[in-house]
Amino acid sequence: WSASSKLPAWDQRNIVTWDTGLSTPGAVTFTWSNISAGNRAALGAPASAQLVDFLRGDRSNESSTTYRVRNGLLGDFINANPVFVKDGVNQNYTNLPSIGADYTAFLAQKAVRTGVLYIGGNDGMVHGFMDTKGVTPADDGKEIFAYVPRAIYQNLSKLADPNYGTPLNYHQYFVDGPAREFDAHVRAPGASVASWRNYMVGTLGAGGKAIYAIDVTNPSNMNSSAVRWELSSANDSDIGYVTSPVEVGVLPNGKWVAVFGNGYSENVLAKAYLFVVD
Repeated sequence: WSASSKLPAWDQRNIVTWDTGLSTPGAVTFTWSNISAGNRAALGAPASAQLVDFLRGDRSNESSTTYRVRNGLLGDFINANPVFVKDGVNQNYTNLPSIGADYTAFLAQKAVRTGVLYIGGNDGMVHGFMDTKGVTPADDGKEIFAYVPRAIYQNLSKLADPNYGTPLNYHQYFVDGPAREFDAHVRAPGASVASWRNYMVGTLGAGGKAIYAIDVTNPSNMNSSAVRWELSSANDSDIGYVTSPVEVGVLPNGKWVAVFGNGYSENVLAKAYLFVVD
C-alpha cells in the first residue's frame, strides 16, 4: 500500500498536538481555532490559520511566493523507526503479583485489534497508518492518527517557506528519533483505576528536545486523550536531543516509569542525567 495516496482530506485528518498554553497542558486537535494563544505564539510571526491548514495538508496556498509547493504531503522518514502495533509485544508480565493474572487476557485483546504502523516524519508529525495485513485492502495505508509535538513549533513555519530544502533554508529534522512499544498497568484516558494498556514512547531525536508517550491500545479510539504526555526542555532544561530509545518498566514499589538519558546538549557545561518519569 501507499500511505501518500490514501491520506484523508486535509480538513478531515485526525491530527492532535500538545498544548502548553492551557491551564493544564494536554493534547488538543491541531487546528488554529483549537490551539491556545500560547501555542499560536510559539509558531512564530508567520503563524496563521492558513499556516496550520498548510501543515494539515491544505494545498490551496502553495505557490512560488506564498507557501512551498510540495511534491507530496508526507515528509521524509529518515532516522525514526517504524513501530507496528498489534500483537508483537509480549513482555511476560503474567508473574507480576496481583496484576499479572490479567495480562494473558490483555494479550488476547491485542491480538484481535487492527494493526497500525506508526512512524515519526520530518513533516512535523508522528503518523499512524492502518494495516490490516490484507484483510481489508482498501483500509491498508490509511492515516488514522497524527501527532504534532509542541517542542518543534518554532521550526514548523520553515516547512512552508518556498526556499525550504535549499541552501537558503536547509532541510530540518522534526520527529526523527526512535520509538518503542510497551505494555504497562496504568490508568486509561479518563479512568480512575489502572488496567493493562499499550503505549508507544518516543523521542524527537535531532528534531527537538522532547519525549512523548501515546496510548495506542485502541486503534479505533485514537484522539487527543491518547497523547498522555510530552516532556521537553521547556519542562526541564537538562533535557537535550535524545537519540536513544526510551525504556519503560515497573519499579519495586509498583510504579510504572519511563527511563531515558537526557541526550546531547550544545551547552558545554551540560551534565549527564538519567530521567525517571512516572
